Amino acid sequence: MYGIGQFAQLAHVSLRTLRHYDEIGLLRPATVDPTTGYRFYRAGQLRDLNRILGLKDLGFTLAEITRLVEEQVTTEQMLGMLRLRRADAERAAAEERRRLDRVAARIQLLEGEPEVNDLDTAIVVKPLPALHLVVASEPVDGFDVEFGPIFGPLYARLGAALEVAGVVPTGPSVALYEERDDGRIDVVAALQIPPDAQIEADGVSIRHLPPIDRAATLVYHGPMSGCGAGYQRLEQWMSAAGERPVGFSRELYLDCDGDPESWVTELQFVLGP
Repeated sequence: MYGIGQFAQLAHVSLRTLRHYDEIGLLRPATVDPTTGYRFYRAGQLRDLNRILGLKDLGFTLAEITRLVEEQVTTEQMLGMLRLRRADAERAAAEERRRLDRVAARIQLLEGEPEVNDLDTAIVVKPLPALHLVVASEPVDGFDVEFGPIFGPLYARLGAALEVAGVVPTGPSVALYEERDDGRIDVVAALQIPPDAQIEADGVSIRHLPPIDRAATLVYHGPMSGCGAGYQRLEQWMSAAGERPVGFSRELYLDCDGDPESWVTELQFVLGP
């Protein structure tokens, strides 16, 4: 028999750990002195403790380990649980690798532009909600054009259509850029509307965009004429982080009233899996 201190030394665990395992019924001592309350363990219990410690190292919680011990699961059941644990660990490892890539990408941005404020490189990967939109579009030959004169009439058309229909936008304005079959780009102005809204007008249509699992986003401050720097940082970050954009960008106009220098726009790129 071994006292609790000796047993703890053999197993390389703390006295507190053994006492806790006793309290939750996970590993009871072989005997307890009725006078002193001192715990004693048999040598054979070291194997039981090693099983507990091994399962804990594999990521099982103490509650899960207690259930495994109490139910005396079969080898086949244990194999199934271990395979699930392996899949969870592989997903966690993949996410950690992506996080390391994002750290490296942020470092590369800041080292490449030491004069840039850290806020200008604050890129976040996040899901995007589904959007129900009324849209109007205009094709252009490429991205080397001024978009302001294109978006102005498109949003005016949308605003007039909503006014006639008596519909109030439900969120910030949205801009999309989509490749056409003929190689040109569709510049799409969009307003968020309720799912049950009915709008019928020339040159507008209703579109539903499904939710997005992952998108790289950057909040840009200033007039849209200068957003190219924000897009350049996003593209540099995606390249350094090993992320692959799907299609062209989106823009969410969070606050574009008043002085253009104070405008706030979220630049978005949908990311591949």
